[in-house]
Amino acid sequence: MSATPDPATLAASTEDWADQRVPASERRSIMSIVAARMGFTVSATDLVYGISLGLYFPFWLALAIALGSSVIIIVVSILGGLIGQREGLTTALCLRQTFGNEGVRLPALVIALIGVGFAGYSTGITVSVLPGDSNLAHLLYAIVLGALYTALSIVGFKQGLTWVGRIAVPLMLVMVIIAAVQAIDHVGGWGALLAKQPSQPSAVAIPIMIGLG
Repeated sequence: MSATPDPATLAASTEDWADQRVPASERRSIMSIVAARMGFTVSATDLVYGISLGLYFPFWLALAIALGSSVIIIVVSILGGLIGQREGLTTALCLRQTFGNEGVRLPALVIALIGVGFAGYSTGITVSVLPGDSNLAHLLYAIVLGALYTALSIVGFKQGLTWVGRIAVPLMLVMVIIAAVQAIDHVGGWGALLAKQPSQPSAVAIPIMIGLG
């Protein structure tokens, strides 16, 4: 019979430092952060964004828009990361310092809704490619995946996301490369890809697409 987990130990393992600075002893290495965060750089929503670029813009302009929006994100992320690294502040604590204890509720709600939507959308995409076409099979897959995501969150960053990232991110990069090669081959090679014209040219303005990115 296993011993009951110590609540204090469990709380320490899942501490997200929402109310205080992260102690120096609890800060993670750059590689552990990268391993977890890179999983967010390739997602179903990004693929949909790429498809949208292909619908509205020719190849090189679509690539420039994607790079432009990425540069904006990189600058904001680096500045936010430098503040967090220097001051030991998490996103939650930065929001509290910026908006106050009461004002933080709205941006926190927005972040929560985005997180729920992202998790639901990515789970739906994952379920759709798993074996089984019945609604019951899809429901069971969604429940299992939801339970897995919840368990990883409870276990915490160090024991959960870091280890998943070390395994999943390299596999994800390999799959992205394979998918890109297959996609180029499917359209008939680089020449055919560059010659493709958007099916809905000028339907969306460039600043709007950069903002969506």
